[in-house]
Amino acid sequence: MPQLLYQDAQTELLFIPVSRFHTTLVSVNFFVPLTKDDVSKNALMSSMLTTCGKNHPDFSALNLLLTKLYGADLTSTIGKTGDFGYYKFCVSAVNDRFAFGGDRPLADAVALLLDLVFVPKIENGAFCETDLNRERRLLIEHINGEFNDKRTYARTRMTEEMFKDRPFGIYRFGYEDEIRTLTGSEVYSAYKKMFANAFVQINVVGESVPDDLCRMITERFSSVERRMSFDRYAVSRPVVRNQPQLISQTMQVAQGKLVMGFSTTAGTDRDTVAGAVMADVFGGGPYSRLFANVREKMSLCYYCSASYVRSVGLLMVDSGVEAHNADKAQEEILRQLSMMQEGCFDDFEYRASLKSLRDSCLTAEDSPERLDAWYTARALQKEKLSPTEYAELIGTVGKDDVKKAAETVRLDTVYRLLPQEGASLC
Repeated sequence: MPQLLYQDAQTELLFIPVSRFHTTLVSVNFFVPLTKDDVSKNALMSSMLTTCGKNHPDFSALNLLLTKLYGADLTSTIGKTGDFGYYKFCVSAVNDRFAFGGDRPLADAVALLLDLVFVPKIENGAFCETDLNRERRLLIEHINGEFNDKRTYARTRMTEEMFKDRPFGIYRFGYEDEIRTLTGSEVYSAYKKMFANAFVQINVVGESVPDDLCRMITERFSSVERRMSFDRYAVSRPVVRNQPQLISQTMQVAQGKLVMGFSTTAGTDRDTVAGAVMADVFGGGPYSRLFANVREKMSLCYYCSASYVRSVGLLMVDSGVEAHNADKAQEEILRQLSMMQEGCFDDFEYRASLKSLRDSCLTAEDSPERLDAWYTARALQKEKLSPTEYAELIGTVGKDDVKKAAETVRLDTVYRLLPQEGASLC
């Protein structure tokens, strides 16, 4: 069970005790409202903070220091949950009791992480141009990599269209045209704004809390004026469109993509557990309705699966199709949903889904990284269920609950990425 060790209006320190790992992971997670004005600046800023700092200005020297700390790992991650983006700064290091000669790799690694995050490398009120250009190039390469992965690209485009006027539709890595022109002073201004406005959750996953961590955190944050102006518990309620929208695009691809976005229930784990089971029975695994019927029996697509984003009430079905099968695949997906809404799914599908979801929850306890991700995803909830508690909650969902959850599902957006005539394989 997680333990809340420190809390103020904008900060929580969560300790997740696990004794079976030889390492401890500490992550500092900043949650801020997603806005188009800030997303590109924040994305570029986040990568700057784990590659250099005022007291560690050289990237190569920083990596050498991590090596000396028994191979400590330092990372940054960009994500979003509901209407909020989050920026994760994380260090993982071997527990001090496994070190030699009085070394304190974990304590030193945590001190390094806090130093990088709180004391960035700033010159004349701006991030250094050399460092900025390096991270700018890497971020643009990442964006282009997602564009080249057409399944990821199609899912992103559907989300952008379905949530066009809402924060969840904002691409979390920012926009290439803006990233190319951002200055060091603009990115530094975004850094200061994030510190002032963010809700911060610090996760510690390991056998014990590093020495003086609470003191270091309170001292660091006490030096920053903070004024969080948003409700972090606000739930993003689905907006139902009067008529589903269809967006089609053609590219030089050999395999088409069909992505369908449905609105359904949003909320906390307890609010949406039946929806999670419903989505899994519908399209979660080889036992699901979509896999068994649309893919296997009817051979209408190369893959067909459903995923559920509880924070915004999004049920997404994505599939790889031949262009001439796109209409048939869409019709059959909707027919399978209609059957779900009528309660037409069997005990095997239902029980297989419960088992799969429970097993999937429990795998979150297999590594510090997964546990950290689990509690980061629940940072904006008042009740933070553990993987074991959520697995038990799944077991309480009955077949009638699944049917009722399916009845709330409504088609909102259909996005098709289809081959141009004479397209070459890519």
